[in-house]
Amino acid sequence: MIQGRIVNQKVRIYDKKATSSLHGQGFGTIKKGYLDLNLLEAAHLIEKDKLEVSIELVKMKTVKMSFVDFLKLASKVEENFETERMVYNDLKNRGYPISLTKDFFETREKEIKAFSENDIFDFSKIVRILKKNKFVACIVDEERDITSYLLSLFRPHRPQKPPKKPVTESKANLLSTRVVSEDPFDDFGISLGSFHELSLIEALYLIKNDRITVIDENEKDLFEIGKKKQKDFELIYRGYESLRDLGYVPKTGFKYGTHFRVYDFSIDRIHAPYLAHCYPEKTRVRWSEISRASRLAHSVKKKILFTVVGDEINYIKCERIKV
Repeated sequence: MIQGRIVNQKVRIYDKKATSSLHGQGFGTIKKGYLDLNLLEAAHLIEKDKLEVSIELVKMKTVKMSFVDFLKLASKVEENFETERMVYNDLKNRGYPISLTKDFFETREKEIKAFSENDIFDFSKIVRILKKNKFVACIVDEERDITSYLLSLFRPHRPQKPPKKPVTESKANLLSTRVVSEDPFDDFGISLGSFHELSLIEALYLIKNDRITVIDENEKDLFEIGKKKQKDFELIYRGYESLRDLGYVPKTGFKYGTHFRVYDFSIDRIHAPYLAHCYPEKTRVRWSEISRASRLAHSVKKKILFTVVGDEINYIKCERIKV
């Protein structure tokens, strides 16, 4: 049995043979001939009956720690220790070589971060992390099952679109919360016999781009009507406008419980490859909401885009994967 001692919130191994063996297996950091193990590494080895740890209680007197006592100590040092331990053990037991950094478990191919199902998904914080690099979020549920999601910032491209037809400004009328025109609009609204019907969001976008004029109404009037009808109307409009400006075609995602289903460039395509849901950048939700949206998108063979709206607009792409 390898012997270790708690030193400065690490477990230190002094035996040279053990140091060489463990380091060769990817554990710890060698310093001045001894090996320092992270508390996660030490817990894994204790659980495998490969390591016994002592702690100094009073000067020059040490006592051996039970596994439970070690876990209690580690949980006081690291708030998220138990969740991280579940993920670390799962990866290690499946043969992954793991390097431990301040924020991630690093394998040869992925950066991994551990969360519990009760942790908060903070959109602004996640965006800041993703601006540096994508990562895999491993979520530990109450039954200690682990579900993994690949999170990345979606970098929208302008899809290849067919040549635009000549555009002339059309006249339209407001009917309650819908706008109708006798002129058709490709990929906007729906055709109803001799006239074309638009949602308020679609009509506002067309007004801003000088495509239509709504008789007796202006842009501000339509915005006010929209905000009275839907409290997050302005948020949803900004998400819609952003996707349209990038060349995508957002249509209602109500059937999927999201704000939009998103086509690459035309609704003539059979399937929309994305679903999009808009959130203010300071939104904080539980991971269960992220899981629900991701699972639904996966079940209908689409990818979910969490559209984070602030001074700028970012798109978090979340895909369920197997690690």
